[in-house]
Amino acid sequence: MAKLINVQNVSFTYPGGLRPALNKVHFTIERGEHVAIVGGNGSGKSTIARHLNALLIPDDGTVEIDGQSTKDFQNIKDIRRKVGMVFQHPESQIIGATVEEDIAFGLENLAIPTNEIIHKINTILKVVDLEEYRRQPSHMLSGGQIQKLCLASVLVMSPSCVIFDEATAMLDPQSRQRIYDAISSLHDEGITVITITHDMEEAAMADRLLVMHEGSLIADQSPREFFQFGRNFDDVKLSPPPITEIANAIFQKNNLQPKTILTICEFNKIIKSLHLFSSSFSISNSNSMTDSTSIVSVQNLGYSYFPDSALERKIFDNLSMNVYEKSIHGLLGATGTGKTTLMQHLNGLIIPQKGSVKVLGKSTNDSSTNLKELRKKVGFVFQYTSHQLFENYVGDEIAFGLRAFGETNGIKDKVKEAMSIVGLDFDIFVDRQTFSLSGGERKKVALASVLVMNPEILLFDEPTVGLDPTSQKDLMTMLVRYRDEKDKTILLSSHSTNLIAEFADSATVIGKKNDAFSSNISSFFSTSDLIQDYDLNIPTSIKAKDTLISSGWNLPNSITKKSDLLNAIQEVK
Repeated sequence: MAKLINVQNVSFTYPGGLRPALNKVHFTIERGEHVAIVGGNGSGKSTIARHLNALLIPDDGTVEIDGQSTKDFQNIKDIRRKVGMVFQHPESQIIGATVEEDIAFGLENLAIPTNEIIHKINTILKVVDLEEYRRQPSHMLSGGQIQKLCLASVLVMSPSCVIFDEATAMLDPQSRQRIYDAISSLHDEGITVITITHDMEEAAMADRLLVMHEGSLIADQSPREFFQFGRNFDDVKLSPPPITEIANAIFQKNNLQPKTILTICEFNKIIKSLHLFSSSFSISNSNSMTDSTSIVSVQNLGYSYFPDSALERKIFDNLSMNVYEKSIHGLLGATGTGKTTLMQHLNGLIIPQKGSVKVLGKSTNDSSTNLKELRKKVGFVFQYTSHQLFENYVGDEIAFGLRAFGETNGIKDKVKEAMSIVGLDFDIFVDRQTFSLSGGERKKVALASVLVMNPEILLFDEPTVGLDPTSQKDLMTMLVRYRDEKDKTILLSSHSTNLIAEFADSATVIGKKNDAFSSNISSFFSTSDLIQDYDLNIPTSIKAKDTLISSGWNLPNSITKKSDLLNAIQEVK
């Protein structure tokens, strides 16, 4: 294969940066390769990507695309045509007023004939499943739909190389699979694909991994080589794919030669050949949905954007669910089914058009309900946490809500406690400017600014998006501890069934037909009809458990958590 990308000893420091974002990074990528760039938050992954299409120019070293240097200004237009990029924050990439206008923008700038533009738009809309939204105003799309639109706008240009910077992070499982299929098709067609991801299952699909740590390239290996047993992943804020971790535990327990298992198909094949059996293993039951008091009650809720107009878009109709106190409740559903809209109903940001919402015994429909006081008790951490930061300094940002409600006493102590809960050192971060924070740090500040109000209920929209595997685990462990120690109730919206299976006590899934299904987590994924009807995917831990049970392991069918399954493996006799 011919060399497409040549990065030679590239160093780069952002203006005002305390250390280099890139430090003598060196690699090449051949035409038609599929490469994943992985690493912890702040390791330099996105900075590398921006060098590959000349959005950034190296301080030292060179970047060449198909033999053209990014330092030569005359090459930049051609380089950007060859290297398309889907950004980590997709809303910043939207240009057109409607979906089809945004997709057409780049083609029109290349003077592509109108009939060809229409054909390309029709084709790409099917790939990203946005056909019914083609004339929808772009600003009315959900976060996941915006991500799909950005993908379409890049793919329609048929570049030589496509860079996906966390491009599937906000997509539901079915949409994510369609993008994986599109990536595979691009790869088969000889297009170079570069994925930047915190999802290790996604990274394992690549031909090569470029592993970044603190601005340096520390590994250039195949996924099978990098995820081999015995590596210390915590040092680089990564983890092996869940199925790899489960297989490693089985090999280690039975003194077997480790093999790097990357897919559930490989796992199924190896397990059925081992003929191992386990003793009986019991787990504690998840919190019952009926043993606790309902703290949120949604009954026959209906809502449409721009009702009774040409732009009317029904989000859901007759939706009902309950959330029980002191629980962690997961909220699932395909992109655009209304998860965020539902959460906005729960603290009175949106008032029901139909049906009722009762939170902490107060109806948001009732004009006598003090919504300002309700919002103090029902904290909301947004999907895009950067949109939630108002102040210049971290300490002022976290104190913002307290001051807005007129509190004057003990503000410093409350801010310090909130920062301690989320793992931010008070002395180090209190006077940091918010614009200088990494994505993960901003998420922590946004969470602390809500927790400082001591809410009874915490709403968290896509809590782990943008976080590396270590930060995801730390955040979720912190939320569980916060629930347990403070007796709080948490509602999490996520597209990750792995996350919901591991940490939630109960869950609700919103369907595309404006319906919903709720259950305790131990039985939520046990019905195949549910998985099919609501376009969910089965969590990796449950797929592995089912394989072990079918191979003779005496395991409870109620296991959903990877941690419980790993404990069960240790009980093998």
